[in-house]
Amino acid sequence: MEKNGSSSSTTIFAMRKAIRVLSMVIFTGYFMMWIMMPTMAYKMTWLPDLRAKLNSTYYGTQGPNLPVYTFLVLLVAVAGSIYLHLGKQASYHGHET
Repeated sequence: MEKNGSSSSTTIFAMRKAIRVLSMVIFTGYFMMWIMMPTMAYKMTWLPDLRAKLNSTYYGTQGPNLPVYTFLVLLVAVAGSIYLHLGKQASYHGHET
């Protein structure tokens, strides 16, 4: 029975570490978008492609910016929620991660 608890704790620790790494990668990409936004490469290359793919009648010219910037923030929020939930489970099983 102790082996099962240890396996569960190891799985939770690995999942939390993966979420931490994923959050760092997402943050780095999000930071890169903020750096690239005022450049001509973004305005001439990336933005026209985004506008073509994310064309929306309701949002108009803000259509590409809305999903690009809000999706990443929401994804990090969901990952953080899962991360905290897994930490709560680990502490419930008596193992701090």
